[in-house]
Amino acid sequence: MPLIIQKNINSEIKLAVWKVNESLEELEVLATGLQDTNHQHIKLNTKKKEFLLNRILLAHLANPQARLSYHPTGQPYSKAHKISISHCKGYQTMLLSANTPVGLDLECERSQLKRIQHKFVSEEELALLSHLPAQKRLLFAWCAKEAAYKYYAKRNIGFRENLQIKKVDDKLCILLAIGQITKFLALQYLVIDRHTLLVLCVEQAAVE
Repeated sequence: MPLIIQKNINSEIKLAVWKVNESLEELEVLATGLQDTNHQHIKLNTKKKEFLLNRILLAHLANPQARLSYHPTGQPYSKAHKISISHCKGYQTMLLSANTPVGLDLECERSQLKRIQHKFVSEEELALLSHLPAQKRLLFAWCAKEAAYKYYAKRNIGFRENLQIKKVDDKLCILLAIGQITKFLALQYLVIDRHTLLVLCVEQAAVE
């Protein structure tokens, strides 16, 4: 069972990363006894596997009776937890929080980010990422802002205009500024393999 990472970010927030090697049939066995695992309404096998893995990850991070639901905006949650989910080329991941909203993004390197970087990140922001390998800077910026977008969980937010990478006390964070909301969000990242990066976004006070 390739649960490659399971860790506590703090006393309330938990992270799990799964490397997907199983067939659909094997995942069906692993999901036996969990809530809402009927996937007959889903056509594609890849989507069926994602559907089952979301429930399997929730069982690992919470308990086997936890039920995964979705807000009208598409944000996942369970009755007792805030949740963020992401997947990318053979990996699936979940971030679960007992109280505070969270955001998570998992991305693989892709050339498209270079072509659209002017739409989501400034040169000043990239300069703050000089400690990262050059090929990881755009990927980190995109992941960080996607994670913050999921944290905010509302539409009509600009990645460049409303989400800015900053450093506070020499730590990377996202400044979320939209309407009456101004908030700094803490960032943490993990390199899953040399082509895949995971960034999670939580409230500053939630980082221990």
